[in-house]
Amino acid sequence: MMKKISQSMKRLLIIGAGGHGRSVAEAAALSGEYEVVGFLDDGATESTISDIPVQGRVANPS
Repeated sequence: MMKKISQSMKRLLIIGAGGHGRSVAEAAALSGEYEVVGFLDDGATESTISDIPVQGRVANPS
């Protein structure tokens, strides 16, 4: 389910898709100030995490 994004929301790309990255994504979403657009992670084994795409590696983002 896609949320309607306000023009005033800041776009956020999170480095790290592990536990801390997921916590940051959750806190950002709950704040209502950020649109989490994705994760960067060198070792991610999933292509999405909580419906948020893993965009690529930290060293070589797509």
